[in-house]
Amino acid sequence: MCHLFFRLREFSIFTGILKKKNTKNTFFFSEPPVPIAPPQLTSIGATYLWIQLNANSINGDGPIIDREVEYRTVSGTMYDLQPVDKTTHKIGHLDPDTEYEISVLLTRPLEGGTGAPGPPLRARTKCAEPMHGPQRLEVVDIQSKQVTIRWEPLGYNVTRCYSYNLTVQYRSKIPFKEETREEVCYLTQSHDPQHTIHNLTPFTNISVKLVLRNLEGVKESRELELQTDEDVPGVIPLESIQGSAYEEKIILKWREPEQTYGIITQYEISYKAVSSFDPELDLSNQSGKVVKMSNETTHMFTGLYPGSTYSFTLRASTAKGYGPPVITQFTTKISAPSMPAYDQETSLNQTDSTVTVLLKPAQSRGAPVSVYQVVVEEERPRRARGTAEILRCYPVPIHFQNATLLNSQYYFTAQFPAAGLLSPQPFTVGDNKTYNGYWNVPLLPQKSYSIYFQAVSTANGETKIDCVRVATKAAILVTQLTTPYVRIVPAAGDTQLTGAATPKPDSVEPEKQTDHTVKIAGVIAGILLFIIIFLGVALLMKKRRTYHSYTYYLMPGVMSSSSCSGAIAESLLQDWETPHQCISVICCEHVMLCVTLAQLLK
Repeated sequence: MCHLFFRLREFSIFTGILKKKNTKNTFFFSEPPVPIAPPQLTSIGATYLWIQLNANSINGDGPIIDREVEYRTVSGTMYDLQPVDKTTHKIGHLDPDTEYEISVLLTRPLEGGTGAPGPPLRARTKCAEPMHGPQRLEVVDIQSKQVTIRWEPLGYNVTRCYSYNLTVQYRSKIPFKEETREEVCYLTQSHDPQHTIHNLTPFTNISVKLVLRNLEGVKESRELELQTDEDVPGVIPLESIQGSAYEEKIILKWREPEQTYGIITQYEISYKAVSSFDPELDLSNQSGKVVKMSNETTHMFTGLYPGSTYSFTLRASTAKGYGPPVITQFTTKISAPSMPAYDQETSLNQTDSTVTVLLKPAQSRGAPVSVYQVVVEEERPRRARGTAEILRCYPVPIHFQNATLLNSQYYFTAQFPAAGLLSPQPFTVGDNKTYNGYWNVPLLPQKSYSIYFQAVSTANGETKIDCVRVATKAAILVTQLTTPYVRIVPAAGDTQLTGAATPKPDSVEPEKQTDHTVKIAGVIAGILLFIIIFLGVALLMKKRRTYHSYTYYLMPGVMSSSSCSGAIAESLLQDWETPHQCISVICCEHVMLCVTLAQLLK
């Protein structure tokens, strides 16, 4: 009702104007109304725009009987005109992320009453969520470290936004580890879009998918499962290589590379001798190469030289080839020098206290000979008989002066540097000289000895010894020694030259002193045993004698102790034999005891 009244009033005013103008007989039509200001934007959506007409201020004449909204795309050809009966209006069914120009048209009554569009409003709709993710995702190329994929081109009808982002997400599936990465795809406007993923791990399972994003949402493609190609393997871990070294062999152990990058097919090990402790050793033929299968991670290298350092180069292989090598070194143990053969254990010459032998140089094996040593071993009765004798060398040097204290059966009698024995030379054992600090003491005639000659090699913290028995000396049996044999022991503080004689007459050999003490103890023990036997006999005889016979000797006045002593002693000296006299003189301290023993002996 109000609206009708408003339109009638406008019509009456418009009629009045016409009448007023007609009074002058002049026909004048006013200008159609045009908004002064553009419409105002109140709300934006992906497919709609809300505006306020903002048409209260106009140019031209009214009254306004119709209002219309005109809109078109800025960059396209789309155009539309919609009538409006309210001060606000919603323009719908628009395209997302599209810019539009919006104007308001006003109309007054009569012909020509529609004015021109007012000032335009420019507004852009929002983006809409993508319709779906990228489609027809497929793999174009697979290599060991890169993969190329492609997909169907993305149009506006899919992205629903001119500003969007396309990324490729891939997930590496490594045992005990999973890693996810993302890369942006830039060539998205191509007719054949594709993307290459670099820096991948060879021979690894990977999941790949594309992710389409705009301001309003995210859509993903299906996920592809693939595996990168094989590559050459990584290096064998150096810390995994273990070597057990022996004199003529080395056992090598290792693990497969941490990065196999495929299936290991075989291992290659090259070796070469690089140095030796023996400078005279020829290493030119000490090299070679072996190939082991993938399930073999150990190898024994035989036929090697003792005391030599070998360089080992190891590398693993897949179907793509060999990986980088790793180099390590191991050194074989030195061997004992090889002593020359002696046809028989006979000496060149023997005396009561010396033995002359022929010393021959040894052959070095992996390390040069350091020193030569002559060892004297006393032959003693063995507890166990019938057992085979095992020749053992002598690693612990013992001087003759310490042999008795240590109860050692052997002692070192001489030592020579290797340079002092380049050819066979005779040597006299027991010449009473000093050789490199060892006293070559004369041998005792009444003892049996074995003479050993040994060579010592020392290198790399190892010491190896080989020895051979070069001579034996049997004991000389004698019934009586009129002149005692005395060894002369050199004093500790004397300055001596190698091989110089060192007489010392005032010093008595410790072993000789021990023998003398043993003899005295034996004599005393024999005497005591003899006395015990005779006392036992005396006790037996005492039981048979009568009390009278004892009292006869004990009667006072018959014989005083002093006179009895002289008479009986004189009688005993005349009648007793020499052994009895000796016993009486040593053992009897009382005259009556002597008389008793004399009677018993008769």
